[in-house]
Amino acid sequence: MNVGGHRMPEHYWVDTNVILRFITQSPDEHARKATRIMEGVDSGQFILHIHSLIIAECCYVLQGKVYNLTHEYIAHILKALILSDGIEAEEEQVLLKALDYYDQHRIDFEDAYLAAYSETQSHRRILTFNSKDFAQTSAECYSPADLS
Repeated sequence: MNVGGHRMPEHYWVDTNVILRFITQSPDEHARKATRIMEGVDSGQFILHIHSLIIAECCYVLQGKVYNLTHEYIAHILKALILSDGIEAEEEQVLLKALDYYDQHRIDFEDAYLAAYSETQSHRRILTFNSKDFAQTSAECYSPADLS
């Protein structure tokens, strides 16, 4: 679409596999296509929207057996992606805080996300059997035993 002689960027929700192909640069054919998309983002041709669940899946896959990347590297690369021009992440501040927790405390991203998300809510208490991971965050954490 052209507005005032300028082409408007096309908006897309991006799936995990596109992000993974760009980050891992494999397999070659998909990596080339993902890289071209990211070049389109850089040039203003595209705006990519990223849902929080996609970031969670990226963490899960990248830390898994196939790629075995460190929490530090994953957090660094995903934060850089989220903060890039042309990328619009849902719950951006929550994701950035969650990636900080994920990196600094080496906890599962889902726990890091829940802790970061709870900080933005009026009801901040987290109920879990796994309080040790949450103890490393600023989350207000309770065990089911606390309620019985």
